[in-house]
Amino acid sequence: MSNVIAWTAFALGALLCLFNFYLSFLRYPLHRLRGLPEKSFHYASGIQFWVRFLLAHHY
Repeated sequence: MSNVIAWTAFALGALLCLFNFYLSFLRYPLHRLRGLPEKSFHYASGIQFWVRFLLAHHY
């Protein structure tokens, strides 16, 4: 049972890391590759997203 919990925690941590990497580093280049103008891009940091998520679920 502890193996299942450990692998689940590992998988969730990996997903959080990948999502943070996407928000922080991949969103802007992908936005530009789609041919969209710079002004239409709204920067969102992955760290800020997770802080808001955790605070919203805390209160």
